[in-house]
Amino acid sequence: MILENTFLFFARYPDHAGVMKNFNKKSPAENYNAFKLKAESLSIKSKYPEIADYVFGVSDDAVKKRITSITGLYLFVDYGNLRTTENQFKVKKDSFDLSITIAKPFSSNQGLDSIEEIAIIDRTLELLKLIRNDIMAIKDDPYVKMLTLPTEIVPFSSRELNNSYGFSMIFQLEGIDMI
Repeated sequence: MILENTFLFFARYPDHAGVMKNFNKKSPAENYNAFKLKAESLSIKSKYPEIADYVFGVSDDAVKKRITSITGLYLFVDYGNLRTTENQFKVKKDSFDLSITIAKPFSSNQGLDSIEEIAIIDRTLELLKLIRNDIMAIKDDPYVKMLTLPTEIVPFSSRELNNSYGFSMIFQLEGIDMI
């Protein structure tokens, strides 16, 4: 449920149509359809609709394929290691590495000059800051209570992801016996 909860939490920020692009098949699997229904019925949708697409995952091929069709801003949720530590009372604390990126693919045929590129990349940082501030303002959500805040924000540049540029926010989800 960690991945599903993470997907659903961050799905509130981009345009909802971009979120629903992740559910691109009809599946007989009950858990797939239940997950899709949860995404369709989110109580908070499209907080920042200028973020047109939502990409979630760690599979290089799937992420690359998805981003090649994107031309506007996108929110990319990436995840990494899960770690478990145990204290002297045998309580297990788990941590899960997460990052969210707001970026835009840049192609040479767009005809942008360097100042236009700077303005777009600066907007990705502004949107990331708005999301961070929104997360920090949510006090009663159990998911938010497990996020390590404040965060680290770093520039994002990836030729492999359709020549995308923007900014990433890196943090962790921490909890007792999460896994």
